Order: sequence, then structure tokens, then C-alpha cells
Amino acid sequence: MELRCSVMKYDWGELGRKSLVARLAEKNDPLFEIDESTPYAEFWMGTHPNGPSVLKVRNKPLNEYIQDNPSCVGNSISSFGADLPFLLKVLSIRKALSIQVHPNKEDAQTLHLKYPKMYTDNNHKPELAVALNDFEALCGFRPLEEIADFLKSIPELCSLVNPEHRYSFIKQPSIKLLELCFSSYITASPVECKRSVAQIIERWSQSDFKLKEVQLEKLFLRLNKQFPEDIGLFSIYFLNYITLKPGEAIFLDAGLPHAYLHGNCVEVMARSDNVVRAGLTPKVRDVATLLNIIKYRPTSIENLKFYATYFDKFMSVYKPPISDFALARICLSRNQSYTLPVLKTASLLIVINGTAENEYFDVEPGVALFIPTEYIITFNVTSDTLEMYQAHPNL
Repeated sequence: MELRCSVMKYDWGELGRKSLVARLAEKNDPLFEIDESTPYAEFWMGTHPNGPSVLKVRNKPLNEYIQDNPSCVGNSISSFGADLPFLLKVLSIRKALSIQVHPNKEDAQTLHLKYPKMYTDNNHKPELAVALNDFEALCGFRPLEEIADFLKSIPELCSLVNPEHRYSFIKQPSIKLLELCFSSYITASPVECKRSVAQIIERWSQSDFKLKEVQLEKLFLRLNKQFPEDIGLFSIYFLNYITLKPGEAIFLDAGLPHAYLHGNCVEVMARSDNVVRAGLTPKVRDVATLLNIIKYRPTSIENLKFYATYFDKFMSVYKPPISDFALARICLSRNQSYTLPVLKTASLLIVINGTAENEYFDVEPGVALFIPTEYIITFNVTSDTLEMYQAHPNL
């Protein structure tokens, strides 16, 4: 069942036809027109009220169809009522998203009760992102020794951190001291941050290439153009800077600090739009809440990557340790006929690249499907490759 999907025009999205989201939306909806000066950031599939999908053939919101036909989702997720427990997106990123974390279920319920206008959902928001091209992000705390090395060698960073905590951390790094150092840094005053930014740029103007490379000068300056003199600039020395290749993924559980920086990805998450921000954003920041729920779990880049398991040689499935969602990546070749595995739950599918034939509709980029439980669907590939993503509950 084909869906007409929602598009979010957040400021950080790629502009015009450079945006994969815009190109998918143009195929998805014949009435959608691309403006070359407009940012197209996210393509949403699901039943979230901020961006609900609509059945094309009936012009009916998906949640209303599910409410009228509860058997279409299967018994295992019928407890969610007319809402799917997950939200499937495509993101096209031109400039950095905020330094952020997401709450767990308990924290989400508390925040929603206290601040319903800021935290509009009472659900947690774990996420899984799969790169479609070279995809840059900040994610998770660096190993303690790496952070200590930056604190030793970057005086402008040091000036933003409590001297006593900084000295103790450099001498003997620990999780507790990391918490103290990070919290003192992220709460530094705008005046202190502005001074540190000016000083580090001035020092780099007189430094050699190798030192600037080690201290991530290019990344710092790029982010400074996007968010001048923002406290989040110095987070690159606390958080891992990772570049995913196509098909590589990261899983973002509650409390894991992160910020997407550039590129395209497919993202699936629990049905929620709760974000706790602290930097690299013009939006409202809630630093106190972020420091209350953030998880201090230093790790390496390699450990952050989340690997799929192969269902068969054409489908790989990312199955995080939660029940809300799993995500299948399907890659097929010309003239191949492939039938999706029959599921006992409903699912959502998006076509990213390639074309195929089906007895009911033509398959091309931007085609988004709601697939009811135990529905059989076959694709006959007519292009060199066909790349699709299917989200479903992880049951």
C-alpha cells in the first residue's frame, strides 16, 4: 500500500535538488515542488502526529486505516493501537545537528509531564542510522586517554574546564572525573567560549600542518562557520568523530551523546520526537537535563559501529537490543526476482535507488510502502541495482 509521506524543512537540511530528501519527495508526491533555496532535511514514514503518512489510494491517514483495520499490524503490536511503534526516516544533512541525547522511557515520561511543550512525547527515542554515503557524526565519549591528550595539548579547551578537575583527570583519568570535566566545560560562559575560540584560531594561524590535523582544525573551523563561537565546538575533543561508509550503522541508545554532521542516512527510531540539546543549535537548550541523563561510557569508534546479520545474501538486518524496531537493508541486481520474507507484523519500506516492477505498482526511488502483516510482495528488478530499507518491530 503506497504512502504519501511528510517532509521536514529544518535549517540543517541540504538545499534544493542537492537534497536526497527532496528528490525522494518529488517522486513520492506528484504535487511536491522543489525550491532550490529551501532546505529539505527529513523524509518521514509512520504515524507520528508531527509528520503522518497517508495512504495514496484512499487519501486516508495511515493511523486511521490501522484503527479501522487492526488485524493489518498483527497481534504482536496491536497493543500500540493505531500507531506503529517506530518511525522511519531519510535524512539529508548540510550542516551539523545539535549536540544531543535522548531520554529513556522513565525520563521521557517525567520530562513530558514537567515540560509538555518542550518534550511532546512520553516515549523513549533510541535510534539506528545507516549511512547512504560518507556520513559524518560525533558519537559517544572518546576513550579517556584521548580526552586527556586533548586536555594536555589544547590550552583553549583547558580554559573552559575546571582547573582542579582537569588536573586530576590528566593525572589519572576516570569516569567520575570525565563527568566533572565535561559538565564544567558545557556550562562555561559565552564570554569564556568566545575568548577560547578566538585564541585557538589565532594559535593555529601560526602552527604547523601536523599539529592542526591532530587538533581537528578543519572540523572545528567548519563547525564554527555554521555556529560561530558556540560552546558545542569544543565537544569534538570529548566525543568520537566518526565517518561511516555506505551500509555502516550506529545505534544510539538513551543517554548517548551525539550529533550528525554531514551526509545522508536512513534512520529508524522509536515513535518519539524528544531531543535534549546542549550545543550547535539555535533551538532551546536544556543543559541541566542533558547533564542529568547523559551516559558517560567512553568507547572507541570501532565499538560504536553496529553490525547487521545476514538473513540471506540479499538482505541484512540490523537488530538492536530493543523491541521497538529492526531495520532490513535489501540490495538486489538487474533481472533478479525477490520476494520479501513474510512477517507476522506490519512494516514500512522505502526505495532509495533503482527500479523494479511489481504487479500492482512501479517501483522507483521515493516509493514508500505500508506492508500489512503476512503480506507477500515480489520485486522484479529492472535497473542495475535496487536498494531498499524495511523497518518493522524487533519481535
